[in-house]
Amino acid sequence: WSSSKKTTDDYSLNLDIQCEAQACDENTPCPEGFICDAGFCTRDVGPACEDDAFEEHDDLETATPLEPGEYPDLRLCGVEDPGDLFAVQVCAGGTLTVDMLFSHADGDLDAVLADIEGNVLAAGESTDDNEQLIYESADDAVVFVGVVGFNGAENGYGLNVALEGCDDAPICVD
Repeated sequence: WSSSKKTTDDYSLNLDIQCEAQACDENTPCPEGFICDAGFCTRDVGPACEDDAFEEHDDLETATPLEPGEYPDLRLCGVEDPGDLFAVQVCAGGTLTVDMLFSHADGDLDAVLADIEGNVLAAGESTDDNEQLIYESADDAVVFVGVVGFNGAENGYGLNVALEGCDDAPICVD
């Protein structure tokens, strides 16, 4: 490719691409990894990633509050998605356990628990399926569960959130 600058505000881009596309139809299939599109074989890139219902939850202001429970069908969409962030209230003396369930073969995801200051409280960065984060809180606090794709990976995942040692009394966070 080539580009040439005409003025300070105008650019021109010239592309000269030459290739021979393989024709295809029901009698002439495409090679593996390709699909037949409008009579020509094109690389099969699969479906576009669709964010989960909680988007945009990528920073402290938009973190999705979670109660103890199961949250299936979550999705991280690679380099376009900086990560997913959730907020969980934990009581003094309570133990928070977060299980992130995913298939590593479909994309390597990592999980982290952090406080409001960004201090890492627990991290799951394995190279196999699933991550588990456990945190015992000394004070009433809001902790953040962050999910990121290693090297921009995208993947579907689920979260199971359990909180032990806290009764139903409200948690007061300063």
